[in-house]
Amino acid sequence: MLNRRDGDRLLRLVPPDRTERRGGNWLLIWGDLPHWMVVDGEFRAFLAKCDGKTRTSELLATIGAADRSAVADEITRLARIGVLVDAERDTFVATANRPTPTPIENISVNLTRRCNLRCSFCYYIDDLGEPADAELSAGEIVELLKAARPFLAKKPSLALLGGEPLLCADKLLEVCRYAARAGFSMLISTNGTVVTPEFARRARRQRLQVQVSLDGHTAKVHDAVRGKGSFARSLAGIRTLVEHKVHTILSMVCHAGNIAHLADYYAFAVAEGVNEARFIPLKRIGGADASGVQPAPLHEMVAATVRMLEQHPEYIRLMGRDCFSIMGTTCRLASRRVSCGTGLQTLLLDSDGEIYPCLNTNRGEFRVGNIRDAGFDFASAWQNSPVLRKVRQGTSVEVVENACSRCHMRHWCLGGCHGETHAVTGELSAPAHNCADQRRALTEMMRLVSEHPEWIIGLQAVC
Repeated sequence: MLNRRDGDRLLRLVPPDRTERRGGNWLLIWGDLPHWMVVDGEFRAFLAKCDGKTRTSELLATIGAADRSAVADEITRLARIGVLVDAERDTFVATANRPTPTPIENISVNLTRRCNLRCSFCYYIDDLGEPADAELSAGEIVELLKAARPFLAKKPSLALLGGEPLLCADKLLEVCRYAARAGFSMLISTNGTVVTPEFARRARRQRLQVQVSLDGHTAKVHDAVRGKGSFARSLAGIRTLVEHKVHTILSMVCHAGNIAHLADYYAFAVAEGVNEARFIPLKRIGGADASGVQPAPLHEMVAATVRMLEQHPEYIRLMGRDCFSIMGTTCRLASRRVSCGTGLQTLLLDSDGEIYPCLNTNRGEFRVGNIRDAGFDFASAWQNSPVLRKVRQGTSVEVVENACSRCHMRHWCLGGCHGETHAVTGELSAPAHNCADQRRALTEMMRLVSEHPEWIIGLQAVC
């Protein structure tokens, strides 16, 4: 029920930054709090009466007795959030959401630059082919993970990538043995073409999660971007993993050429008996622009997912790490994050020992240091690196010099992928090239979270 003190207060509604009508309901968004809500016309009219001149107890008296308790509880909640403020003090009745500490949530490791494929839009395509003797050993990678331990979140994740990481399977599994003992959740991302029964048995014993990049449900769709014959080889690897009961995830890079097949992709995933299926947007990094493959707009990806789930709600059990679910979880939580987390909650260890802020900023100007450098100290680099300081400043949505600081959607989109923005514009702090598309997708997602909360199951995001 309404706090007794609140009942005598003059509460004033903070005007929302965006008001959008959706049929008989209204989407209201407050960017600074951050908070959003979908309300009907009756409750919106009630909020409009909270003008700081009429006491709350008087406003409640105008509501039917059956609804009075629920509205009172909602007033208390909105006052706590900061949607309603004390008109006599013109301050929040209680403390609004504040930024939370940002330990390292994810470490990505490129185990190798060797790869048996040349996927047209590979983010790493310019670096593929380095000789094996230049790569880090398992021991060197483990030493970096140990050095990072004081800065890790309680449940950090480790993404093991390439190149093709299964080309150095022994090294991969040695790193995994340490990471498991250290409390990391692990994800191995492979193209699936070199999966062997021996690797599958060892992966099963170590309870690893293996993500296979598969960009379509047929050879025609997949091979168009991954190379002729790659679908058949990847499918053989998938079936080997499933046969050995390895936790298997299919991952589709979603683009204009495969977005229409999203439902087919999930039907394929069900038929193959995998544990999860995800789709992520194509980013204009590495070989993407030169490939001629066009990104699919985010709002179209949301619409395609809605059409799929309306017809096949059973596919929800395979979701959680896809971009639809990640956007939905972001909207549902509405937390005050200050950035996408690059160089703050994430780091990339490249196969030659170089450290970068994240997977999508693996370029020379963002080099933090090399773990093979004489005297390299991770703690000092992480806390004092001028590069990281610049990246953290440039990607913050709360730094007033950055364009995103003035947008009411900043705490949900976080400025998009700043690595992609830099690749397209040459600046970290510029607005994302698809800024309008992101806003459209997220506002639609807010409506969907309100109408279909069962569609957002919220697993941990991974690379």
